[in-house]
Amino acid sequence: MVSNILVTGFPHCGTSKLREIIGSHPDVQDHPHETVIPPSVTIEKGKKWLINKTPRYFDGVLHFGHYDKIIFVMRNPYYVFSSLHRRFGDQKLDRYTNVRAYMLTLEIFNKLRTNNQNPYKLYTVKYEELMDEGKMKEIFNWIGLEPIDYHYKNHQAISLADEPFSGKEGDMHRALRNWQLSQPLMNMNTPDKITLPDEWKELINDHKDLMELVGYELL
Repeated sequence: MVSNILVTGFPHCGTSKLREIIGSHPDVQDHPHETVIPPSVTIEKGKKWLINKTPRYFDGVLHFGHYDKIIFVMRNPYYVFSSLHRRFGDQKLDRYTNVRAYMLTLEIFNKLRTNNQNPYKLYTVKYEELMDEGKMKEIFNWIGLEPIDYHYKNHQAISLADEPFSGKEGDMHRALRNWQLSQPLMNMNTPDKITLPDEWKELINDHKDLMELVGYELL
């Protein structure tokens, strides 16, 4: 009988990378496809944990009996929406990925971070904190795993760096995502990555108080 880990948060917050890092541990089986319910898969011999992820936090997840450990990840919104803008351009984001949805999720994140009623089951972390090797060791220890050299031990990832991207948007995104997952963990929050429309930036800045509570400065 394996125990189940869920990584969740908001799109483009690093949930895939964190899932892949933990999933590269020899005691963990990594499920690379997004799903809310733990997947029904054949467990490899010797695996004690099964990890999967869904990019969107949803109400009630803490009361699900499906998961033994839940990791809730959020990221500075300027970089989240710059990343979304690079992918989708100026097209309108749907109600699950727009600024309002992000801020509602960030509000939940802040409440759980400041008043975690179930610290054995829930771990909240900011994407920016994952760059600290001490934080990654803390996450492994919280799960009950021996920490690994997470920067380079990503043997389950498939590198498509030399593969041509197809003309289909879905295939291009999958190829890019697989390539990203094969790379060492690195901080992508650099000023040159901020490329979001002024309208989106203004919507983010309207939530100054919440941003400050979580520790994100306005630009």
